[in-house]
This record gives sequence, structure tokens and C-alpha cells, in this order.
Amino acid sequence: MAFMPQIPQAPAPPPLPDIFGPQPMEVAVAVIVVVGTIGLVGVVWMLARGLLRKWSGAAQADPSEVQALRQTVQQLGTDVAELQERLDFAERMLARAKAPERIERGER
Repeated sequence: MAFMPQIPQAPAPPPLPDIFGPQPMEVAVAVIVVVGTIGLVGVVWMLARGLLRKWSGAAQADPSEVQALRQTVQQLGTDVAELQERLDFAERMLARAKAPERIERGER
């Protein structure tokens, strides 16, 4: 048998000291949480801004629409006043119709 020289194996490197901070998985989770939070805040911000624009836009009505609504309300007020007069008239007529009965029974 022939003598074969053996190549010595290099020793395993010693573990690195923990001067580099947290493990890579912890860093990845922290980055994902931060990026996700920023994204969520951005989406909520855009939704809130859109709703605010929608609601403030509804408050700025067209002057012709406002005038039409005012005329409608005025007409409704006139109709209610007319209905009130008719109701008062009907009550008076009913009171007159019942008055002879009360007089016959001696009531006031």
C-alpha cells in the first residue's frame, strides 16, 4: 500500500459573537410589520381624504338646486296652511252638527 498523505481538515470557524444584533428572521419580521403599518396608514389616509371630499362636495350645492328646494318648501308651507284651514272648517261644521244634540240633552 502506498502511503497517501492526508490533507488536514480546516477547523470549524468559531461562532460569531452576537455583536450584529438580532437574527435575520427577527429583522425580516420587523421590516414586514413596519412596511405593513405604513401601507395600512396610507390606505386609511386615502379613504378618509376621499370621504371628506365626498361629504364636503355634497355640502356645496348648486344655487339653482337650492332655489328650487326653497320654492318647494314654500309651496309645502302653503299647502299645510290650506290643509289647516280646511281642518278648522271641518271641525267647526262638525261642532255645529253636534250642537243641537247637546242643547236637547242639556249639555254645553
